[in-house]
Amino acid sequence: NTEKSNTKTKIKIDIRILISALLVGIVFVSGIVMLFFGIRDTYKLNIKTKGYITTNGYYNNYDIFKSDEDGTTYKLTYIYTVDGKEYSITTDYGTNYIPEENSSREIKYNPNNPDEAIITGTNSKNGLIFFGAFFTFGSLTFILAALSVLGYLDKFKIDILGAYIGLLFFIIGIGIILFQTGTTTSLIETIKSFGLRIFIPIMFVIVGIYQFIKSLLHKNKK
Repeated sequence: NTEKSNTKTKIKIDIRILISALLVGIVFVSGIVMLFFGIRDTYKLNIKTKGYITTNGYYNNYDIFKSDEDGTTYKLTYIYTVDGKEYSITTDYGTNYIPEENSSREIKYNPNNPDEAIITGTNSKNGLIFFGAFFTFGSLTFILAALSVLGYLDKFKIDILGAYIGLLFFIIGIGIILFQTGTTTSLIETIKSFGLRIFIPIMFVIVGIYQFIKSLLHKNKK
């Protein structure tokens, strides 16, 4: 009976590990796929807009992009003028910040067809890259944690897992700020768009730097 009980316990542990590994694997693969399509689409967009002309667009209006219990985000419409004719373009992403009237953003348009244009900065393709990187490198944390538990990282003189987590926190904090900056016209507007939530990415950066330096200075402990 004792042997059967131990066998059942081992099987349960194995199943939990298997399920955890499967979930981490799914997240990791999903991140890689998102990164692939985000980078591919961004490359195609850069090639397509290589000969586009730059001009200023001015904020004109907004529409609701998404509204749920987490809040409301908006699509922003900008107006730009080419050869005396007025054109409009709308963001392909949602933002929680509505800019001041007539605030400007850089617009790139096709000289052969001015109606074809893009707003420089953040777009849906950049978002795909951002979240793809988040899922990919986030899942790698669990992989490194598993390697650490199994003792494969003990031979290193520094805390590899701690240093990686610190670096990941730093990248996430900087990434959030840069991503939001791409949706506004200036750093001041970026801070305004965050409100008090600006402390969240800042804390990510501070904690990340602290954790990274701490892991480099301290020898790895089994």
